[in-house]
Amino acid sequence: MRHLVFIVACALVMLVAPGTVRAQDSVHDRLTKLAQDMTYTTARLYPMDATNLGIPGHDADLERPSEAERAAYTALLRQWQAQLRAIVPPGDASLSLVDRD
Repeated sequence: MRHLVFIVACALVMLVAPGTVRAQDSVHDRLTKLAQDMTYTTARLYPMDATNLGIPGHDADLERPSEAERAAYTALLRQWQAQLRAIVPPGDASLSLVDRD
């Protein structure tokens, strides 16, 4: 269930309104690219969630839970978190609320 929430949150980030100010296009594009990476990588790692969300290509796959897989996914989450901080530094008031939140 937590993977489902994570994937839905990523999908919401991808739906950010495209009508942002020109100076913020690169931030928006980078956030969109990160959200897509998070969504499709998580779908690959958790194919049952991908199927539930209607993401194609994983219907015949099953998860292979193990401690090593869990540790790898945790490391991946930390990597994405670091990328997000690099794109949108905390407290940067120059960004639109859409990109900042």
